[in-house]
Amino acid sequence: DMATKSKKTSGKTAAGPSFDSAALVKRLLSEIPDRAREVLTLRFGLGADSQRETLESIGERWNITRERVRQIEASALDAVQSSKNFREAKAAFEELRAYVESLGAIVPEDHLLDGLAKDEKSRNRFRFLLVVGSEFFRERETEEFCARWHVDHTTAKKVHTALASLYRSLSDAEVLSESELFTRFLTELKDVEVAYRNEEVLKRWLSIAKGIGRNPLSEWGKR
Repeated sequence: DMATKSKKTSGKTAAGPSFDSAALVKRLLSEIPDRAREVLTLRFGLGADSQRETLESIGERWNITRERVRQIEASALDAVQSSKNFREAKAAFEELRAYVESLGAIVPEDHLLDGLAKDEKSRNRFRFLLVVGSEFFRERETEEFCARWHVDHTTAKKVHTALASLYRSLSDAEVLSESELFTRFLTELKDVEVAYRNEEVLKRWLSIAKGIGRNPLSEWGKR
């Protein structure tokens, strides 16, 4: 609903989710088999140690292949998603989705996790919730873009296309004021929802593109 979305995204960002992430993660892990729980705990750094382990290191620990660990991880995530506690956590995931929408529906991963959590353990919990929630999509880091999450394929596609087009339109030596760059970016964004056409969201989207940056004088151009 457009009116609610405008309220969410105009001006200030919605406050971060109000649920207790530690309690929620504990509940979601409580219903799955021990080994599955252990793999997710190690992979996401959900235990006493916030260090996230690779498939290789877990495989070496248990003397099984990397592929076998990957299979256990995949079935563990499936087990969480089909659990009663996951269904009962619908409101928490809706709150998390509303937060991502308030930031512009597509957000650089670091920015999103920094906004959600102040320490590495909490960041790990939210990373897990984003992976397990069916409405959140992660785009890997590429040469052009940093890692990012989105909740809306249409908006994400428009933003990616607009950023690539904006980058191509900038000559190497060109330096633009912030308002000039925003105007040009908005032209590229064309029919993106009005709710997202505000300065905070535009800056956040621009920070997805590795090749576009701002100098200390707040002038923009190619990095």
